[in-house]
Amino acid sequence: MTLAKFCTFCLSLLLCGLFAFDVDAADMQRAQKVEAAWQNWAQENGVTQGAFTVSFKGETLITSGISGNGQRPFEIASLSKSITATCVALLVDAGKLGYKDTVGELLGARIPNMHPKAQSITVAQLLTHSSGLKPDATQAAMAQWYGTQDMRHWQASRTALARAPRRSGKFRYNNENYAILGAIVEAVTDATYLKTCKSRTGLPTARLSSRVGGNAAWGGWEMPVAEFARFHAHHYGLQSSFAQRPGAYPSVNVGGGIRYALGMFHRTSNGQSSFWHFGSYCFPDRMNTGAYAVTWFTGWAVTVAYNRCLEEKDMLSLDAALIKAAFR
Repeated sequence: MTLAKFCTFCLSLLLCGLFAFDVDAADMQRAQKVEAAWQNWAQENGVTQGAFTVSFKGETLITSGISGNGQRPFEIASLSKSITATCVALLVDAGKLGYKDTVGELLGARIPNMHPKAQSITVAQLLTHSSGLKPDATQAAMAQWYGTQDMRHWQASRTALARAPRRSGKFRYNNENYAILGAIVEAVTDATYLKTCKSRTGLPTARLSSRVGGNAAWGGWEMPVAEFARFHAHHYGLQSSFAQRPGAYPSVNVGGGIRYALGMFHRTSNGQSSFWHFGSYCFPDRMNTGAYAVTWFTGWAVTVAYNRCLEEKDMLSLDAALIKAAFR
């Protein structure tokens, strides 16, 4: 069975100071140190194709690639969840739905086989992986859906909502939550998930992957890393509504001072929030790829993509290397 792995933890929570400075020669030097840390990590982990970008307060300082791939689109895997979550939050702001709305109210007419206990799952619970849905049926199904852009969020939603949720309110990472959000986007807009979320979140050249685009709502987008970095800076950066008012959005405790909200892990320190997420696909002999994005509460941000399927310890070593270069 092919395994698609989605890392759900990183060491960015360790930062605890507040840095404030304008972009100048010293900051460019710092950005170059971060780039060197990425390159060293990539070499140590056998990355032969990859891309990197570092920015400060939304201004891109360096974008580079391994094997000349700095500008080409990469699959961003589970970073796609932040696109879906931002899209949903913008629809809430537009009055199209509410965080307390239930799947029974929103999808009941379109999913007649919904389990009675699943009908009370809320949009907030889906956004925070606290719906109680398990196990994650997409993990096996994604191997069968490989190689298509036919979006599968309705199919995954019907499978998930036919079961009774268990122990709702507790964080339990499950792609099905975001598959259901993809279906909800279409139900409340009468437009495709792709059209709605691409336009509302401001992603001009982003597209669905030809290999895993069927997983759009939870892991099917691809784009150049610089484009995702701009999206992340706008919606999760220092001046974003989310960073300014994280308590105004649904979130759930993960542990260790970390919370999950709007498709990202985050931690608030000294009134400032950091946001991060890893993504990974591991399809042996077909597709091995990963991505990582972080916006620290200092205003510094990094997005990378690479052609390797890695263990969690190796992904965490990337985070540690970037932190060391950026803040020491």
